[in-house]
Amino acid sequence: STKIIGKLLIVYIAVTCALAEKPGSLLPAPVHYKPYPPPPPPPTTTTALPPPPPPAYKPYQPYPPLPPRPANYAYSYAVLDEETSIDFAADELAENGAVSGSYKVVLPDGRIKTVTYTVEGDS
Repeated sequence: STKIIGKLLIVYIAVTCALAEKPGSLLPAPVHYKPYPPPPPPPTTTTALPPPPPPAYKPYQPYPPLPPRPANYAYSYAVLDEETSIDFAADELAENGAVSGSYKVVLPDGRIKTVTYTVEGDS
């Protein structure tokens, strides 16, 4: 039985060496493809087109920018909460760049402070 195993081992080694001698023999030959030929050049044309007609509308002309002008607005509000003693109010009016308004607040000692203000331009 050891003689048979030895003979099989020798045959196995011989077959392995024979196959190892030709590494690419079991694989198909590589395929080499040729690239497509370049396309033919486009045909030359000598047809001249007439010039386009002038537009039937005026070209775009933007309007000149408007000068900045101050926003006109007015607001007022008031809060009165007797439970928490919160009492304050404010009102403000802006017309043509001049802002005027006033606000009032109750100070901790119970006095009411009223502030009136006027602002014109950049003052």
